[in-house]
Amino acid sequence: MDRELTQYQTTNALAARQALYAFTSGPTRADFVREALNGFPEMSVLDAGCGNGTLIADVLKTHSNARLWLLDSSEGMVNEAKGRVRSTATIIGDLASARFDAFFDRIVVAHALHLADDKAAALAHLVNHLAPGGRMVVTMHSGTDFPKRREWIAWFETTFDHHSKTKRDSLHLQNFESLTKNIPGTIETRLIETRVRLTNPEPYLRYIDTERHRWEREPTNAEWSAYLEHVRADIRREITTNGSFLEPHEWGLATIQLPRKPLPNA
Repeated sequence: MDRELTQYQTTNALAARQALYAFTSGPTRADFVREALNGFPEMSVLDAGCGNGTLIADVLKTHSNARLWLLDSSEGMVNEAKGRVRSTATIIGDLASARFDAFFDRIVVAHALHLADDKAAALAHLVNHLAPGGRMVVTMHSGTDFPKRREWIAWFETTFDHHSKTKRDSLHLQNFESLTKNIPGTIETRLIETRVRLTNPEPYLRYIDTERHRWEREPTNAEWSAYLEHVRADIRREITTNGSFLEPHEWGLATIQLPRKPLPNA
């Protein structure tokens, strides 16, 4: 298993990313997903790639009577999610091949589809388990999120002769449409624009520390410490100059709405 997937077997990296979301202004990611879900009482929901369950717990706080299925490739993540939300069933499996004994009114795939080896197959597999009139909400990277990080990456590459490797998470809003050519229903995409504002660099550093696997050659501890200190100093300079560190944060949201008429071979 490559390091991109290994980090999602436990909650540490995910929790560091989630903690940074607390410093975004305006509606939260859960707010946007909840609105896009357009839920109703006693709906059946599959959280595909549920992680530690933090997001779906927030999304469903206004739908406490929803019937929830949790799916993740990590048993540890599923067990943690079970501690946060009441679930009808849990499934340990892959997005592209997990077996279900139900069709779902709603499916949430939150920043998880990019981890599938065959993203189109995973998306089609999940859509095939939407009930007639069902809706899927997918969140993903935007392709332009966190632009300042690229400056830090360029510094690291120049200073230590490291090169960032091609990301496994090559799925983003701009190429999502290429996965939907054979997907039925109405598909809508939206770019969500928020801002991260910090008066202390540490939450961002905890997030950056989860990115160590992004390099073709594993950085040494000395190199990585120097990188984190470079980022810390840059954030502190901006806080000193402007009163806070401010960075645009963009991400993509897509909905797939099936017609109410049953699909052929469903």
